[in-house]
Amino acid sequence: MIQHTITKDYADVLLIVTGGTLCMVNTEHGYTAAPGLANRLKDNAIFYDKKHAETIVLGDEWLVTP
Repeated sequence: MIQHTITKDYADVLLIVTGGTLCMVNTEHGYTAAPGLANRLKDNAIFYDKKHAETIVLGDEWLVTP
């Protein structure tokens, strides 16, 4: 059953990355697209609230923002 966002505590957001700024990392050959965007976002408190994620027992594949 799909719940509407209004009736949920959290909104689901699907991020589709097709290249560019979000998925780029600096390498010895300049910036290049790289896998692992979610893990890089988890290193930044603006994009990931680790304490809250642990409180609600959120799986590793999910991000929860502050």
